[in-house]
Amino acid sequence: MTTRALKPLTKGPQAHYPLYYFTPSLTAHGTYLIAHEQRGQDVQLCRIDMETGETHLLTEGKTSRGGWARWCDDTTTGIYNHLSALNLTSNEVWWFESPPGQPEVLHLYARNVETLAQRSLLTLPGRMSIGQSAFSPDGKTFAFIHTDATSFWPDFDAYTKKGWEHHQEWRQQTPTVIETVDTETGSHQSAISLEFHVHHVIFADNDHILVNHVEDGNGMWVMNLKEGPDSIRTLRPADEKGRVCHQVITERGIDYEVFAAYSGHHQNVVGRHAWTEDRWVEVPLGVGGYAHTGWDPTGQFCFYEVSSEDSHALYALLYPLDETKRELVKLKELAPYAGHGQRFHAHPFLSWDRKNMIFTEAVDGVSHVFALNVEDLTSRSDIGWPHPLP
Repeated sequence: MTTRALKPLTKGPQAHYPLYYFTPSLTAHGTYLIAHEQRGQDVQLCRIDMETGETHLLTEGKTSRGGWARWCDDTTTGIYNHLSALNLTSNEVWWFESPPGQPEVLHLYARNVETLAQRSLLTLPGRMSIGQSAFSPDGKTFAFIHTDATSFWPDFDAYTKKGWEHHQEWRQQTPTVIETVDTETGSHQSAISLEFHVHHVIFADNDHILVNHVEDGNGMWVMNLKEGPDSIRTLRPADEKGRVCHQVITERGIDYEVFAAYSGHHQNVVGRHAWTEDRWVEVPLGVGGYAHTGWDPTGQFCFYEVSSEDSHALYALLYPLDETKRELVKLKELAPYAGHGQRFHAHPFLSWDRKNMIFTEAVDGVSHVFALNVEDLTSRSDIGWPHPLP
């Protein structure tokens, strides 16, 4: 394994982890990394200077219970954890919070990362943010997921007591709305109402949202915002190999991983989906465990985080469709997850200059952000999925 330059971007007793990695955490010029800063149970957003490591808090949320249920510690306070998004066009980060003891009042705020100017965007009485949000590539549309604020926590707590095996039952009885906001006018409207909980909404392009999770479990689908629910298409449906769990949007298609049933040692299939043509290619990853497909916005480099009972590491997959040259390269061994939740997942993505892989790793049980130099691989144009797909 090649020795690679590794730079810690955060350190100390406070935990740090970027925005959910389906969307950008680095500002357009790579000056700042937007991350969560967690002190005890309190979670706020901060900006991290990529050169100096200096941090500056951006939020002062007082939400009484803002954890991302069930995917992280649902008892955290401050802002709604993991649900914020960065607009690369306006250089604003948008986040959700509720007044102390008032989860039934949802506020959406924005703050300019450079000037620190802050503004209030909208208030939704009776609603609660429960999924990862995102901006369209042109920065003109914001999409987020919300649900009924009065029933959510009582229902969630009741199903949690029943056990994990009731998770899908809880999802299917938790109706959600995907809302869009015009970032120039502030007007907002419901894009679609669903009878079930979805976890992520991201943009396949300026007109299409991609939604993570179908009604009965893992999966992904797209909808044209101008055409509405009648335009919904399921991408890469479930089959004997399994279902899509994580997917990232790239300039060359959607990269993803598939598994049949979680076991801690299960095998993964990884693929590239040309979603506008509705076709895809797939190969075995070659290593078992819970995987996250890494995000290269250009779609030229294939890399993954895989955690099992025996190992936790970052990998690169070279020449995925060439059986004679295909190679799985371990880039870095990682510490085991230090606990439950998204804050401990590596969630790897490339810096805009493509020199570094940004990821999260626990140090003495505390999540911190690192930059791993991978430019010897990202400088090559021949090692990823072929483009266009055969």
